[in-house]
Amino acid sequence: MLLDKAERSGKSLTFTVFFADIVKNKLIDDVILAMLKYKRGDALVKRHCYMYGFRHRPMDKGMSRNTDKGNSSKQHLFWEPSRSTRCIIFQSSEAFQTLCKGEKKRVEHIVNEIDAAFAHDLSYAKNRNA
Repeated sequence: MLLDKAERSGKSLTFTVFFADIVKNKLIDDVILAMLKYKRGDALVKRHCYMYGFRHRPMDKGMSRNTDKGNSSKQHLFWEPSRSTRCIIFQSSEAFQTLCKGEKKRVEHIVNEIDAAFAHDLSYAKNRNA
């Protein structure tokens, strides 16, 4: 695992994982448990939206995902999910010391900024979908 390698060599490594909040998923729980010593922040982003990208399009009745691009029905740009998105920050010890000065409150600040960024354009997105 990259974090183990970074930890052994004293390197700074940080990454953040975003995924739909899934309750009682053994595979995800096992991965998080295996990386628990690197977990610095964990949050549920509740009010947020996603902007559809090139490969991700909303599905209308009778459409199959990503295949009916020529469909003349209105294509919404934004999607407000029905469940929270989980955000987990993983860091090697060196990254935690270097980037966060070894302070949990700095990680909490990053998580709060992520939450604010997700919600930032929610009203704009809702108006665009109307």
